[in-house]
Amino acid sequence: MAFITFWRGKLGIYISPMVLVLASLAIGILPLLFGMKIRKPLIKEVKRQSLNYLFIPAIYVLGAVISFLIFHNIILDYPINPQVSDVIPTVQIMSERFIMGDFPYSFITDFGYSLPPTYLTFQWLPFIVSAYFHFDPRFIIIALLFIAFALYSFSVMKSKSNILAKVILTALPFLILIAFMLDMPSVFGQTIELLPTSYYIFMVLTFFSTSLIFRAGGVLLPLLSRYSFIFWLPFYFLLQFFRDKKWKSIITGVYVLIFVGLLYIIPFLLKQPDIFKKGYKYYTEAALGEWQLKDWQAENDKPFHLFKGIGFASYFYDYAAGSLSEKLIKLKNTHLIGSILVAILMGLLYFRFKNKIPDRLYLLLSLKVYLTYFYAFIQVPYIYLQLVPLFISVLIIAAITIETKKGIVSLPSLFEANNE
Repeated sequence: MAFITFWRGKLGIYISPMVLVLASLAIGILPLLFGMKIRKPLIKEVKRQSLNYLFIPAIYVLGAVISFLIFHNIILDYPINPQVSDVIPTVQIMSERFIMGDFPYSFITDFGYSLPPTYLTFQWLPFIVSAYFHFDPRFIIIALLFIAFALYSFSVMKSKSNILAKVILTALPFLILIAFMLDMPSVFGQTIELLPTSYYIFMVLTFFSTSLIFRAGGVLLPLLSRYSFIFWLPFYFLLQFFRDKKWKSIITGVYVLIFVGLLYIIPFLLKQPDIFKKGYKYYTEAALGEWQLKDWQAENDKPFHLFKGIGFASYFYDYAAGSLSEKLIKLKNTHLIGSILVAILMGLLYFRFKNKIPDRLYLLLSLKVYLTYFYAFIQVPYIYLQLVPLFISVLIIAAITIETKKGIVSLPSLFEANNE
């Protein structure tokens, strides 16, 4: 977290991204290398489990209250303004159109320029609640995050460990959230990145869930929002197919396909088949815009978002051959091909660790490694994009500390029984 907040860029614009990536990879790789040598949980269980129902909810409520107060102040300090950021205004317009029976993906011209909506369903659909009842849509974001934190805290509370460990693990996501809000309040006032963060947390908590609907929902939410994990997803289903009852994987996949059809393909994509094409073109143009100097920058400055000590776009900007567009294409190709190769590599490495690391934990660790690469080579390394892999790290810390078992919603664990 330090390299994303108060240590961000402190080691220089070239070394900082490398250190961040190495630290992030270590969180995903070290449990693979050394976790198998740990025979018992690091923190032993105590008998007075009744204290769980007092301390864990109290810590959760305290963390939620403090976080909400800070978040509320951020909302007051950062009024919604499309001239500053069109992210939240866009989801507002899309949700309002949906309520009115209009097509959400028509071009938006309210901001003084023509904008093709590119967000998938679950990036804007939750905001129909705020649109209908006329309150700030950012309250939807924090509410869904608190729900994800509540499910995580419930899993921690039900695990086998002592009270101190559970208190620390329950407080940890709130501490990280608070630190990030204090360091970069504009991220939370102008973006919706906490939304896919909530979705990814829910997905991890539903790995091999005893409820197939929950399994499907866990995949569906991030798939129809910020679908960064798309190349890793086949491994997820293949692992379920071969290590769990095959019919469960098939039915889960069918559920996902049905709901993707009902929530995106049939109502929206079939009506405007070029949504993806327009979105891809828009993102390419927007990325190229971010690779150029802003009006308020000096002539000898570097592009603002590329040189914040996050991601390797700065390397391609300075050292790749060709024009600006050609440099961007080289980065895009590296990003695409590398993401596919990393996903395949983590799938192949599973055979090396399958009898040493529980399946659900391997899924979590492989997701962390994959997302680390994905966001390291993304075309515009906005700082807020690091929220998803950051909170995946929180889940890993909990997974290697406490003992859990599979349920409807539960944390993966280093100490659970493997699926034979």
